This record gives sequence, structure tokens and C-alpha cells, in this order.
Amino acid sequence: MHKNIIDEYFIKSLSRLYKAETLQLDALASMQKSTEGISLIKWLELYCYETSLRLERIRIAAKICGCELQDIRCSTMEDLAHSLKAAIGMEQGDYCNKTLIAILQEIKHREFETYELLAEKSRNSGHPDAAALLLANQDEDQDAYNYLSDLALMPSMVMANYGPVPTYASTTPVQSH
Repeated sequence: MHKNIIDEYFIKSLSRLYKAETLQLDALASMQKSTEGISLIKWLELYCYETSLRLERIRIAAKICGCELQDIRCSTMEDLAHSLKAAIGMEQGDYCNKTLIAILQEIKHREFETYELLAEKSRNSGHPDAAALLLANQDEDQDAYNYLSDLALMPSMVMANYGPVPTYASTTPVQSH
């Protein structure tokens, strides 16, 4: 029975991550349309692309592990995505950009910890390929968090032209299994 609880936690956690990334992608698409600053806009474009890759890696990792993703609520992430969308509607400026950055940082922090735990479970269950996909997502989250941290420390006029837009060192190709 202990193994079933761990397996159930794994499936629910993987499903929550999938839901969180999906909610983020939706909010980021809106954010792209209303953000000022060429570097931030370019970063958001890259980040939307990377988020779609993370979604695909989660689907593949679930398939490798023989799991089916569940459509479950992820209330904390839903609240953060709602806050993100509300902040997008705010008047543009330094406060708005820093609010958006803070919300994205909180999302990344929560996901980062979960990816590590799920990768370890995958590896221990004999699925090193699934673990590698999840760790690639974790690496991208860390890179994104670091970039957001740099942006958060800058005044808005510097933030608008901050560059270069990062490229993720861990862009693990998505391969269908």
C-alpha cells in the first residue's frame, strides 16, 4: 500500500506541474501583448516556447513511466496565474513589471522543487529517460528564475533594454517515445 501512495503522489504531482505550465502559458501569452521593453518581450517569446517544450517533456515522462496525466485542480498555481493575469491589466510601469516578475518567480520556485522530487522518483523507479526530461525542465526553470532575479533588481528604464535574452543551456530535445 505504501508504494501505491507514492505512485499516486507522483501522478498527481506530475499532473499539477502540467496544469501549472499550461496556466502559465496562457497567462504569458496575454503578458506578451501588454509588456513594455524589447528584451522582456523577447524573453517572454522564448519563455512561451520553452514552456511548450516543458509541457511536451511532461507528457513524454508520464508516458515513459506508464502514467496518465489527470485533469486535477492546482489551486495554488491557479491563484498565481489569476494574479498574473490581474497584474497584466495594471497600468504599465516599474511597479507592474516588478509585480509580474515576482509572480513568475514564485511559480518557478514552486515548480523547481517539484521537478527535482519527481525526477528522483522516476530514476528510482527505473525510468532514467523520464528523470532526464524532468531535470531538463528544472534546469530551464532555474535559468528563468535567475534571469527574472536580474530583471527584478533593475530600474524600469534599464529593464526595458536589458539583454541579451538568455538561451537555455539545458534545451533537451523533445523526443517521442
